[in-house]
Amino acid sequence: MDDATDTIVAISTPLGRGAIGIVRMSGRGLDGIVSRLFRPAGGGAEGGLERLKDRRFHLGEILDSSGQVLDTGMLVWMEGPRSYTGEDVVELHCHGNPWILERVVGAAIDAGARAAGPGEFTRRAFMNGKLDLVQAEAVARVIAADSERALEAARRVLAGELSERLRAVREELLRAIEHLEVAINFPEDEVDPEGADRVHERIQGAWEQIQLLVESHARALLVREGVRVAICGRPNVGKSSLLNALVGRRRALVSPEPGTTRDVVEARIDVDGVAVWLQDTAGMRKGAGGVETEGMALAWDAIEGADLAVLVVDGAEPVEDEDVALRRELVARGISFAVVLNKSDLGVRNEWAADEGVLVVSAIEGAGLNALKERLAAVAGGGDAGAVAMVCAEWQRDLLSEVLGELGDAVGAWESGLSVEAVVFNLYNAVERLDRILGGDVREDVVDRVFADFCIGK
Repeated sequence: MDDATDTIVAISTPLGRGAIGIVRMSGRGLDGIVSRLFRPAGGGAEGGLERLKDRRFHLGEILDSSGQVLDTGMLVWMEGPRSYTGEDVVELHCHGNPWILERVVGAAIDAGARAAGPGEFTRRAFMNGKLDLVQAEAVARVIAADSERALEAARRVLAGELSERLRAVREELLRAIEHLEVAINFPEDEVDPEGADRVHERIQGAWEQIQLLVESHARALLVREGVRVAICGRPNVGKSSLLNALVGRRRALVSPEPGTTRDVVEARIDVDGVAVWLQDTAGMRKGAGGVETEGMALAWDAIEGADLAVLVVDGAEPVEDEDVALRRELVARGISFAVVLNKSDLGVRNEWAADEGVLVVSAIEGAGLNALKERLAAVAGGGDAGAVAMVCAEWQRDLLSEVLGELGDAVGAWESGLSVEAVVFNLYNAVERLDRILGGDVREDVVDRVFADFCIGK
């Protein structure tokens, strides 16, 4: 890693043309760089930042190393430590032409800055105590969020909600350690029964909190990446019509001819702020051959990779043997699924209509689609998806799983009557891993991994 105190520069707005483009700089030496790079309106390049007011926009000319004007724009200076990185930060707001922005970055480098690496601005914010490692990781997720709920989940982590929960658990463990170390250091003073119960409660409560956070990771993945739903069933039960109805436009080809859908057709919808990826699969039937058989194999691949399979059945006709066989196969393979009786506009004659949890819809008239969408959203936690701080990163989940193991060992040691030292050993290990998650005691390779996927300029 380069010197963490020098001045870095990068384009902070997306690639391409736009009304405004921003070049950001952070670090020491900004005064000299600005004096060469920016000429305030009204005269003179001398003075650098000294003649500019903190947190005010200043109009002026942006210059290259030879003094040639590159653009007319605005400069804003944010004096550290009251800035994003905790250092002095300068932003140059230019016209959003990529050629201009690249030339401005080049001029800054000529004046003494260096090109920033991926996520280096946020890395400096972490190193300077503006963010902990959990919050720093959330910055990238806020930028990459692809749905309302994913954005809300990332925003809550960035706001510090997850960090607060982790610190609360850490505090409980430290209190338990403090109580137990009295017994270790002063063996003549045994742990009183009331104090022992309180220690046990603290450890057990911490275990329960960490367990909830570990479990939240699976839900966070669904919120972040979207719910994958495979629409399956016999030919001509209205699978493609159902996908088109949910999407609100014609996405899949609809035909009365069996075997029309042979490949997997995918479309995205947003349901209650959650991205849902719908996959229309080939019809399942006996006696199919050739391309149809290949389509059925692709269908099973999609079904097994989905978070939910929607088994579509013709609700206007009695249940057929192939419907029963498909339902049994989904159960046998351990696939989560919902049964949807389609074609209710033609009358409902299917025996499964009375079964609990079966949805009755009409892809043609739209009846029952809202209930189906609610079922789809429920896979990712429904309306509560993203409403609480969740563990989004795998490395955090893995360390929390280790915390869970240490706390489980501590509880086991306590309940089996092992030495107090054994319990304290496990508790210290748990606290150490919490510190690594928060960034208080973290290896350089972990920090590198967190910032590796950041965009340059953030």
